[in-house]
Amino acid sequence: MVKKHLKLKVLCSVLSAAIMVGSALPVGAAGTQDQIDSAKAQRNQASQMAAAKQSEINKLESLKNDSEAYLTELGDQLDTLTGELQDLRTEYENTQLDIEVTKVELGAANLKSQKQSEDMKLRIQYMYENTHGTGFLTNLFSANSFLEFLNKSEFITSVDKFDKEKMAEYEETQQEIAEKKEALEQQQESITELQVESLRKQDEVKELYDSTNAQIEEYAASITDAESDQAQLLAEVQSRETELNALMAQKAEEDAVKEAEQAAAAEKQAAEEQAAAAQAAEIQAPEEEAVPEEPVVQEEPAEDAPAEEAVPEETGQEDISVEEPEETYVEEETYEEEEDTEVPTSTYEGGGFYSYVPAEDTDDIENSATYRSVQSVCGWSGAVLTKSAGVVTGPAGRETYYNLPMNGVVRIMRNAGNNDPYWVRSDGVKMLGNYVMVAANHSIRPRGSIYETSLGLAIVCDTGSFISSYPEATDIAVSW
Repeated sequence: MVKKHLKLKVLCSVLSAAIMVGSALPVGAAGTQDQIDSAKAQRNQASQMAAAKQSEINKLESLKNDSEAYLTELGDQLDTLTGELQDLRTEYENTQLDIEVTKVELGAANLKSQKQSEDMKLRIQYMYENTHGTGFLTNLFSANSFLEFLNKSEFITSVDKFDKEKMAEYEETQQEIAEKKEALEQQQESITELQVESLRKQDEVKELYDSTNAQIEEYAASITDAESDQAQLLAEVQSRETELNALMAQKAEEDAVKEAEQAAAAEKQAAEEQAAAAQAAEIQAPEEEAVPEEPVVQEEPAEDAPAEEAVPEETGQEDISVEEPEETYVEEETYEEEEDTEVPTSTYEGGGFYSYVPAEDTDDIENSATYRSVQSVCGWSGAVLTKSAGVVTGPAGRETYYNLPMNGVVRIMRNAGNNDPYWVRSDGVKMLGNYVMVAANHSIRPRGSIYETSLGLAIVCDTGSFISSYPEATDIAVSW
């Protein structure tokens, strides 16, 4: 009965220590990590929306600039048409004046022609009346000398010739004036048609000018609205960044408290186990000496042996020992695991997963715009995994590193549909496309999952035996 009581006491001590270790874990740790993931998701979403707004602003600015250039062109056309219309009006007015002058000249020519015609009629009548019968010869031969006879004859011929020439001249002048008047009237009609056409074009250009100017005002208003929205989004990004920094600081404090409490609870558990084991040994020794020959007593050491082994000094201390600097596992086991599984294209769901972005077709991925854009979402400001550090707590938890041949791992990713190039970053980190190659627990982070590590945005390509001890840990492939 004493031995059974002792075993019960030892068991109670072990259970009590285990309960104390469990109760020492801060209940807010998981909640803080959820808040960090949520803050990251909101920050990234706001950042993407701000970038989208910037693209919208750039597009609107381009449209506004094009419209302003078109408006300038329309303004020039409007000025040209206005000048042409003014020239046509001036030409029309000048032509109208010419027509009026020509009408006056034509009227004067008509009057002069009529007067010349009347004078000519009178002279013809006079000559006819005086040359009828013998009158002409009497007048001609009435000359006192032969010279006077010639003069009278030449005079009569000259008068007749003059009348005919003047009549022809006046008729020609009258014809020219009439033709000039007709030409001016036709010119005036042409100018009128040009005026109508110019006015029509002017109205069309003015309508385009007004509509383009209204469009520019709409673009300007849209740009103002988009810039206001972008400012709000950038403020949201800054707010989430501040919240994220505070949460990460809080998480670091909680982790430190958790580690200290675990260490204290483990030390206390070890001390209680040692005390219980010593007490059991003290009680057992006198009982063995009191009944050495009884058959039952010979079996009691076998019963006590498990009690001594059930609480070894190392129990409870293994989890708080200094973590080894490097995780090792048999890579051959992972080469044949789920080789035909398709690599998922993850979307960010608040749990740390991001969508996959293929690498640029370039020999220098590390300096490509796509790589910088993909890795720019990482906002980790805590400890970074290095060869000397060995083990750190990154944005997704415990991180270690390994350096093994990657042929089999790359082959698995190729079979799963990932054809991005395998390369080694300048800091020695092994990469697949835009992402750091890591091993993780596939039940938590399936192959192809993309999440943040202290060395950048990573893709799950492998797994290892370390997950049995650290299910949520990440093992990063390096060339160190």
